[in-house]
Amino acid sequence: MKLLPFLLVFALLPCSADAVQQAPAPQVQAAYTTQAALNDVMTVYDGLNRIISNMYGDEPQAEYIRKITQEIRPGIARLRVLPPEQLQQVCLLADAILWQRGWIEVTYCTEINPDIEFEWMDYGFELLYSYTDNISKRLHSKSTPEAEKAAWHMLLQEFGGESALELPGMLLQQRWAKDYKTALGFFKEVCAAAAEKDEAACLEKLREQAEVLEYFRQGGEMELLRVSGLVEGFREALRTLGKESPFPRPVLPEHRRTAARLAALQPFYTTLPELRNLLLEKE
Repeated sequence: MKLLPFLLVFALLPCSADAVQQAPAPQVQAAYTTQAALNDVMTVYDGLNRIISNMYGDEPQAEYIRKITQEIRPGIARLRVLPPEQLQQVCLLADAILWQRGWIEVTYCTEINPDIEFEWMDYGFELLYSYTDNISKRLHSKSTPEAEKAAWHMLLQEFGGESALELPGMLLQQRWAKDYKTALGFFKEVCAAAAEKDEAACLEKLREQAEVLEYFRQGGEMELLRVSGLVEGFREALRTLGKESPFPRPVLPEHRRTAARLAALQPFYTTLPELRNLLLEKE
């Protein structure tokens, strides 16, 4: 199993209100969409994941923290201009995608092959909550080099200061836990429809799943971003299963890509673009 990067979710710390008021508003494009904000959060995740990974590496930690802080600062600046409620919603969305992806991969793989063993780990706010104590200890330990302490303080200042370490426990209580089972069932049924040999059966199954697609649409932009983000969990499950997967690769073979099937699938692709990769990916 390809585990999600350890401690990827450190970036879910929203800036404190005081930090937002004190910092000058950065110049950003007027059309800063929710998708763009989510992308920025995920980019920050990646940088912070590298910081954590480097704790077990050879590069000096203080220098590495400073380098990654410089890399992720532009994304943090863009996120900082969001209204607090919107920023919190984007963070909750990212948390939901992270832990629900993991749940989907493990659940589907073990459904197909109960003998597959996974090393389960915490995701999102749970993982962040468990790690904040370690950061605090590094900041206050006499054995921690002063250069490393200064680097940690510089990084935390981007999120409003050391007090931001108190937020994960509070945000965990607001975690989204909606319809991840519905999403898994939807992915399974869409794949089953696309892989169907009989075209009439395929089209009928897609009509049935169009009702589920409409259900997701009714949840609005955040819901569609969540479900689209979860597709990667199912794709990873198919990769993990390999030859044990009940679906061919690609799920929709070229010889079955008739005009009728492609037309029926177009609304799915338009609403959840990641489905195209799920159905057409060869490996």
